[in-house]
Amino acid sequence: PNVIHVYELIDAPEGLLLAMEYLPGLSLRSILGHAPGQTTVPLSWPIAARIVADAARGLEHAHGASGPSGGKLRVIHRDVSPDNLVVTEGGTTKVVDFGIARSTLSDVTQGLVVKGKLAYMSPEQLRAEPLDSATDVFSLGVVLHEALSGRRLFLRTQEGRTMEAVLAAQVPDLDESINAVVRDVVRRMLVRDVAHRTITMREVADALEAAAAGPGGTHNDVAALLRAERGPQLERRRQRLEELLARPSFPGASSDGEETSTIAAIETILDSAPTSAETRNARGAGSAEGPEADTVVDGGLGGTLVERPLLPKKR
Repeated sequence: PNVIHVYELIDAPEGLLLAMEYLPGLSLRSILGHAPGQTTVPLSWPIAARIVADAARGLEHAHGASGPSGGKLRVIHRDVSPDNLVVTEGGTTKVVDFGIARSTLSDVTQGLVVKGKLAYMSPEQLRAEPLDSATDVFSLGVVLHEALSGRRLFLRTQEGRTMEAVLAAQVPDLDESINAVVRDVVRRMLVRDVAHRTITMREVADALEAAAAGPGGTHNDVAALLRAERGPQLERRRQRLEELLARPSFPGASSDGEETSTIAAIETILDSAPTSAETRNARGAGSAEGPEADTVVDGGLGGTLVERPLLPKKR
């Protein structure tokens, strides 16, 4: 339940596409205020613990997934960040955007290729070393620290300094008002030496779920927070989505040159006002262009997101 569902693999003219469920809610990035023009604010520790516990359950599932033959795939996400955690209106958090995920059985992860968001990478990932599930543990630890503190942990104004911070910057202590078990989980997740980062996703989830079990840390509490803090925004998104579903294609999101996750692109589109061209198209004028790379279609599955092409067609 804590990983986005894939409904279908589609062999389309532009390449292979993934049809996935649409998750009504907000990315953790949006909730924390990482978007331009928003102020970053910490979450209460029970809420943060519940959200990250859900994410840990999803990643635990991915790490333990088996292939058709029954053998462990040893999947690692490699891009765990607030962009790729969606908190649904029901209060459940799901892990999304496995676009650069790899199985450790593949030689692809052994090459000197660094992918992901620098401020959330593990030290071994930055050094382009062989990776295992512990890299996702570190990245999720960064997310949890930021959710509890309201501060970006390693992000700096320059990429080189961000990398230096990941590798060597002192991790600030969390406020002592935060549950001691939660603080200890963060400490164990952010151990830089992968040989001593022994806490597993299951242990993370177990500890955080137990800590958040009391008042203020249930899924209902998370849902109530979204309604109270972002209710109007969620309603506007629902209305915007209805408008877009009436069109033959979903508009593409602009990019400032930085790598953008699918969820961030979708959120940008849903939070934008309809353009004059969209209004004309909605009235039946039609579009001169074909479907964009990111498309939402209504397939009777409660909302389906069609991901950008995985493998482009050979010309």
